[in-house]
Amino acid sequence: MATQLIYTSHTESLTMGRTGFATVARNRQIPEKLAMLVERCALYENHTGEVKPVAYSSRSVVFFGRTYFVLTRTCDSGVDYTGRNNYLAHHLVVCEDEIKPDGPSSAEVLLNWDGWKSSWNESPHYIDDTIDISSIPRIPHLVPCQTWKEVFGSAQDAAILNDKNSSVLVAKAGQEELVLRLFAESMALILNPMKRWGVSFTTYQSEGHARFNWLWKTYIEPQTIPERAINVITGTMPIDDTPASRAAEYALSGVLTNKERNNLFAASPQSRPVRTFEVMPPPPPRVKDIRRLKLAMSVVGLLAAVLFFYLFFVDKKVVETSDDVPVASESESATFKSIENAPNLSFTQVKSRIRDLIDELKFQDAVAFWKASNKTNLDPSYERKLISDIGIKMDAIANEAGVIFDREPLSKEDEDKAIELLRKYEAGLSIENLPRMGDRLKRLETLKTLYLNDKTRAK
Repeated sequence: MATQLIYTSHTESLTMGRTGFATVARNRQIPEKLAMLVERCALYENHTGEVKPVAYSSRSVVFFGRTYFVLTRTCDSGVDYTGRNNYLAHHLVVCEDEIKPDGPSSAEVLLNWDGWKSSWNESPHYIDDTIDISSIPRIPHLVPCQTWKEVFGSAQDAAILNDKNSSVLVAKAGQEELVLRLFAESMALILNPMKRWGVSFTTYQSEGHARFNWLWKTYIEPQTIPERAINVITGTMPIDDTPASRAAEYALSGVLTNKERNNLFAASPQSRPVRTFEVMPPPPPRVKDIRRLKLAMSVVGLLAAVLFFYLFFVDKKVVETSDDVPVASESESATFKSIENAPNLSFTQVKSRIRDLIDELKFQDAVAFWKASNKTNLDPSYERKLISDIGIKMDAIANEAGVIFDREPLSKEDEDKAIELLRKYEAGLSIENLPRMGDRLKRLETLKTLYLNDKTRAK
């Protein structure tokens, strides 16, 4: 069942002693740390126009190994008790287990659920009721995509949102529900319900939301129209962007094939019957062949005895009397790992050593080893690949740290391991030209806020 969380600025909150922007109501079923993640899913920028836009959004968060979809309606809420601009964010938190194949999409839930609040005049409290999202009415006749046809002149244009890595729309304040209807029609073209819910979107992109990587985002009356934006105000599309795809055909006709309707897979052709043959049993071995086999086995045994005598007596004495036997394993290993010897190694050896250093979480050493190797001329792009690999490894250890911190109960050994992973992550942030630096810095701060108390930070 879906749960709720309401966030606004108020004189009181559910957290004792906390005033201003905070959670004023939520279901008890939402764990405290998950509630902190949900609170960050909505920020609102005050719009200067007379009509205040409503931000409908959907995104997912991962908590304790499970995916939760956070559907949010954020709206202007006048001024708070201090006279500052106020907004109210009402969240529905839906666990992935609640998604049903024949249930509504996230856009349909945002449009059709009748429990959204726009202001708060109550005392902070816990909410008892949960919501069965499968009982929320679906929007009839989403396909053919009539809203896209009315706004842009072609139902096929609905498929454009699904044919791009990300899409940007432009609308005016008051058109948010129209945009949401466009989103719902485009989602109806996605037949897999989990993929449908996996689409992240917002009907009001503000500066506070800039850190979110929305798949579909809408700017409200921007001063500069983004390049290749879908303009809901003028009903115009980017030139030549109408896709020629199966989704576009479905958006126009509204007719599914039998395979799509029944979720069937193409049957593999029946294989031809296998011809069988009777195999005659082999003839019994002749006496002469048996004698030859015994002779061969005797010769092999004699040679094995000679080789054994040589290896364990003759060759051993030679090794023992030699005064110049190199200790290859240790010396070669030390040479291979030495940064001073990096220029003398082959390109393959350098890359192998760098991979080892990254696996050991020695990110600065990996970069230093590459620079000392003087191999830039062999692959000028390798340093960029190296730093990208470091970023991927850093993301992995940040995820691991979060998983460890969420263990209940959390042992001292596990806590120390997670803190050490965060220290390695923080050290990696000092690497020059690390991609997505802003996102990774924010992730570090989020992890510290969620999991490290003052005592832990002081260590």
